[in-house]
Amino acid sequence: MKTTFYFAALAVLLAGCYHENDKTADSSAAESAAESGGESGGESAAASGDIVATVNGAPIPKARIEVYASAGGGRNTEAVVENMITSELLAQEARKAGMDKEPEISEQLAVAEQTVLGRAYTQKFLSESPVDEEAVRARYDELKTRSEKQSEYRSSHILLEDEALAKELHAEIAADGGKFAALAQEHSIDTGSSGQGGDLGWINPDALVPEYGAALAATEPGNLAAEPVKTQFGWHIIYVAEKRPVAVPDLNDDLRARLRQAVQAETFARHIEELRGKASIVKNL
Repeated sequence: MKTTFYFAALAVLLAGCYHENDKTADSSAAESAAESGGESGGESAAASGDIVATVNGAPIPKARIEVYASAGGGRNTEAVVENMITSELLAQEARKAGMDKEPEISEQLAVAEQTVLGRAYTQKFLSESPVDEEAVRARYDELKTRSEKQSEYRSSHILLEDEALAKELHAEIAADGGKFAALAQEHSIDTGSSGQGGDLGWINPDALVPEYGAALAATEPGNLAAEPVKTQFGWHIIYVAEKRPVAVPDLNDDLRARLRQAVQAETFARHIEELRGKASIVKNL
């Protein structure tokens, strides 16, 4: 069952939350926070007795060490502290040189702050927007209704680069369907299926290039497609073996979790549209 439609939005919305590339942004933002924390940040940390080091009077609180470590700074506490001390020294020297005012670096710091705050707000919104069982069940019923109108097909194909050869083999198979598997093994450039006589197994047409999917829908099971089909991959001689309704799995824990995420994704997408609708946005592209 193809459920990508339901989960694509959430994947986009949360991509920044867990991607490895964001570790750099996390550590940069942590350094930015250290740079902008000033005396008030130091006093707050000092009051809690949670300072692990000071560098030229600038405090490095334990919380910052934990953020740095979780962003990929390492698990050895002593090594992490030493890395943070070095990082603070370098940041101080950069500020002395006025580098934090340079346009490119200033924008990098702004992007890091924006990334961290945006991620934090996303996670907060999702945690405060639980999805109840009724909503999950409603989405499952919707999925079943949609699936009842869809079919999946078991087909075989011979993929060729040359149109003339495709037409020649198509005519040969039309005259003797028993040759399909042998000709697929001999001629098909799709090495993934040629060894199985061109068999692609059960596939939902939505997962295929449009031309191939259309040929499946237009061909009755047990028949060869009327003519070779041209796609971006080459010329396909297609045989449709079977057709069946798309099966919907039982509402198990895994599917329930995925449907819950899908509902959350749509809720968050609507929230973003609301925010955009209320905001004054001017594009100068």
